[in-house]
Amino acid sequence: MSPERSHSMCRLGLSSKDPATNIGHKGVGFKSVRQLCEAPEVYSASRPGAGVFDGFCFRFARPQDFDAIASQVAPDEEGLGHELRENVSALRVTVPVDELPPQVEDFAARGYSTVVRLPLRSPRELGGGPTADRPAVGPRRTVRAVLGTAGNHHCES
Repeated sequence: MSPERSHSMCRLGLSSKDPATNIGHKGVGFKSVRQLCEAPEVYSASRPGAGVFDGFCFRFARPQDFDAIASQVAPDEEGLGHELRENVSALRVTVPVDELPPQVEDFAARGYSTVVRLPLRSPRELGGGPTADRPAVGPRRTVRAVLGTAGNHHCES
């Protein structure tokens, strides 16, 4: 993943991708994952076939990250963390990921160049919420994704 692509994930409606040949050229779809996932994670290899994710590996900010930023930038300013949470999109703040989950390492070993991991907010998100014929608690469900022109994809619960 190039630095330009990484930075464009943090912006809404701005992309260098050609909409005729790429999906996700405006970022709205990626931003919508925040409805299901608090902090999307991105892992990328520095080159195809690297076998490890040694490129850009980050997650987007969680609410508590703004408190950490505030304490580093202005430790004496009361309420700065709250102000940042209210006024800065979590998708504009990236946090480096140093430890990779085993499932992510497995994708790297299998030759994947980029993995986007979406840890769900709750088990209800996995099945789209409970209904009369789909209770909130039950056996594992498969998540299906429609990715258009994207190559390989894998979803697991």
